[in-house]
Amino acid sequence: QQQQQQQQQQQQQQQRSLRDSNGAHASVQKVELEKPKKQTGGKSQAPAAEIAELLTPEQLREKMDTLRITIQHQVDHYFGDGYPTDNWLQSQADDRGWTSLKLVSRFNRMKELTSDLDFVRECLRTSTVVEVSSCGTWVRPR
Repeated sequence: QQQQQQQQQQQQQQQRSLRDSNGAHASVQKVELEKPKKQTGGKSQAPAAEIAELLTPEQLREKMDTLRITIQHQVDHYFGDGYPTDNWLQSQADDRGWTSLKLVSRFNRMKELTSDLDFVRECLRTSTVVEVSSCGTWVRPR
């Protein structure tokens, strides 16, 4: 139990240092880290906390950058070339084309990536496919 507390403290310290170094929401660490402990050929894989503990701040930053890009590409995919033929997604938009970002974040693939809506907003800032409303609650194709 004491070892587990130490691991959590180290992970929190890594998150704080990453947040301090680049302003990112480092608490969003779903990037293939939250896998349960599995038995594979007599050896067990390390749980998420142990894996995160093994990452250097630079490695964690790279994973976060990859996650940012993946989230942006996923939302761009929803509102990109296939959007004009996606009747259901279009039906969720208001008369000006705005769709709830909360709704989009509840799509299965988005839930696999993150549950942090602020992080999703941050990821979409640089999108050339979608725009986020000034209040940050809505998204629509550009």
